[in-house]
Formats: sequence, C-alpha cells, structure tokens
Amino acid sequence: MAYDGCDMPQGLLAIWHDVLPGREADVSHWYNVEHHPERLSVDGFLEAHRYRLAGREGRQFMSLYRTRDPGVLFSAAYRARLEAPTPRTRELMPTYRNMSRTACRIALELGRAGGGAVAAFAGASAPGDWPIEDTLARLQERPGVLRCR
Repeated sequence: MAYDGCDMPQGLLAIWHDVLPGREADVSHWYNVEHHPERLSVDGFLEAHRYRLAGREGRQFMSLYRTRDPGVLFSAAYRARLEAPTPRTRELMPTYRNMSRTACRIALELGRAGGGAVAAFAGASAPGDWPIEDTLARLQERPGVLRCR
C-alpha cells in the first residue's frame, strides 16, 4: 500500500452536488478563482480536483480534496473556514442541490498517474466484508485506468 510517501493514510473529502439551472458557470468560476485556492490555503490541504458529470443522470459536480491526513478535515483551521464563509460562498451555497459530503481515509492506492476522468463507487459494507484490494487490483489492470484509490 502506497500513500505518496506519507507514513499515515491521507484524507479525502468527496463532495457531490447539483446546482440550480443557469448557475453552473457562476459555480465553476467561484471554484476556480476563490473556493479551491481558499481550501488549499488551509494547512494540510494538498490537492483540489473538480469534475463535471459527462452525460448520464446523477449529480453534476464532484469535488475531491486530498489532505495530509483525515484529521485535517476536523481541524480548527478548516472549521474556521466552514464557520466564516466568504460573501460569494454565502451567495452560491443556496444554489446547491442534492449535496453529499463524505470525509474519507485513503486506505489503499494503486498507481500514481492521474487522468481526466474519474469513476466513484460507494458501498455500505463493513470493513473486511468486501475484498477491496482485489477489486482495485483488477480495475488497475484495465486499459486506461491510471490510479485506483
């Protein structure tokens, strides 16, 4: 199991959501010029990625924030940002619909390259009930798959 040189598993904040019709450009601009830079200024936030759903039904946007460790998502610095949103954040949050926000611990990572598309799988089984290592190893062998996390 590789954790990009870290001794402990890194954290990951995954957020899925839709926005009201007609507000997609506003939200994308806000992510690019304000929200992602703001989050990356919080000590322990390492990367921010945003994806847009291609085609099918489901939530329009997915944002992934990788952190030094899962505790960063419960830190005083991060809580301060959540509790003091910027004026633009207060304006745009009411346009969000169907939001799901999940704090995770990266338990396994295979591959190091990143691509332009992402697939996310959700499950409700208890740890050990699902052979995640085998599943990710099989996915990693597929043509075009660069990383499984």
